[in-house]
Amino acid sequence: MTEITIPIEGELLDDLSARFYLVERAARDERYARQGSALAHFTVGRVDGLTMRIRVKDHTLPHFHVVYNGEDASFSIIDCSRMRGTIGLERYYGVIRSWWECNNQMLIEEWNNSRPANCPVGPIRLPLPRSL
Repeated sequence: MTEITIPIEGELLDDLSARFYLVERAARDERYARQGSALAHFTVGRVDGLTMRIRVKDHTLPHFHVVYNGEDASFSIIDCSRMRGTIGLERYYGVIRSWWECNNQMLIEEWNNSRPANCPVGPIRLPLPRSL
């Protein structure tokens, strides 16, 4: 039997990614309820094959990770700047920035909701200063 592959792009891909995210979020919320702070990371979004994650026990400034094809780069939740010392995924920064612009409030909420009691980096205080 011949296999036919049809690429999924544009709004259809975005819709599919959003649906994957909702399924993963429900599963994550269930695991988090069972395991609490034992959960290492969770996916907060997907776009064009890029996976955006927050690591629960991270101890640096509030940030999210973008993972793709074996590369892992970190970006500030506050302004989407690349975290110091992070390399990789430079060619995807436009996609990452665009995703961040639409989802930065959700990132702040997810970061704040995922801080374990013993985490040295607490929640992001709102409202943010106007200079950001």
